[in-house]
Amino acid sequence: MMNDSISNQDPINIAAKQGIDSSQNKKSSNTEAVNTGINKIDSSVELSVNLKDKISAANYDGNKVDEIKNAIKEGNYPLNDKRIAESFIALEKLIG
Repeated sequence: MMNDSISNQDPINIAAKQGIDSSQNKKSSNTEAVNTGINKIDSSVELSVNLKDKISAANYDGNKVDEIKNAIKEGNYPLNDKRIAESFIALEKLIG
């Protein structure tokens, strides 16, 4: 009679387990390298003065945003069906 269970002594299982163990060791050594500062990457970004000025000068009309949110919630926000359809056509052309 055939046994469907997989034995832990099966050479394939042993090799797979050893592969898992070695990959876990590699992960821990990589973590140690990062923690010690080896291969550290500087990911900071410096914005240009022009962009900083534009960001600080940007106006935000909170009342207008709230009006639009409420109109959408109440179903009173005007939608232009033709414009929406044209946007989908343009999108389809880009995709296909």
